[in-house]
Order: sequence, then C-alpha cells, then structure tokens
Amino acid sequence: MKSTDFELFDHTADIGLRLARSELSDLYRDAAYAFFAIIAPKSEFQPLVQKKVHVQGDDSEQLLVNWLSELNFLFQTEQFVPAKIDVSVNNDIIHAVLWGEIVDPEKHDIELEIKAVTYHKIYVKQDGDLWRA
Repeated sequence: MKSTDFELFDHTADIGLRLARSELSDLYRDAAYAFFAIIAPKSEFQPLVQKKVHVQGDDSEQLLVNWLSELNFLFQTEQFVPAKIDVSVNNDIIHAVLWGEIVDPEKHDIELEIKAVTYHKIYVKQDGDLWRA
C-alpha cells in the first residue's frame, strides 16, 4: 500500500481525514490509500489479485462516499486490500483497477474496521491549483 499525506481529525462517529492533491483522480486514489492505511497501518499488501471497480455519484461528494463504500464492501465481504490503485474520473464516474491481496491473519494486522462511510463534514472542491477533500 502506498503511503499518503493525509490528516486525521476527530469525527463524531470515528475518524475523519483531509487531503489535497493537484489532480482529482489522485485525490480519489489517495483517499482509498488513506482509508486502508487507517485499517491496517502496519501491514504491507502485495498486488496479487486484480479487481475492476466502477462507481457513480450525483456529485463529487457522493462519488467519494460511494467510492470508499465500495472499497469497504470489498474489504468486508472478501477481505480484499488494494496495494496499487489506478483511478480515472470522468464526470461523476470513477473507473478503477485495483491490485491487491486478501487479508492473511498470519501476516496482516487489521487494527480497525470501518463500518460505514458517512457524509458528515464531507466536501470535495477545487481550491486554486488543488483539489481538497
């Protein structure tokens, strides 16, 4: 899993995160990396299994919630964690190819399970040269 620069903040339910990137596709990609860095911060995952994901939203915020919710669904149902993520954003649709690994309790340490992605305090907006979420 790639390391990302992101900031955690207190959230009424659990955890929130902030990040900024110059490209919108990088923002969504790195939100996914941050999501899994919270779940398994000390574990390394290998790009052994490929999955394709397509997610749609009515706006950028819904797209972010739907994207992270789909990744959480893959984690909860298949124990899949991506090690490499390629993302393209076209209008309000994400097309992504994920390469990752199924959690192996012998070598992966899952520290936190995220039950749901919420809209609380969510935003995705362009601020000068940066996209912020």
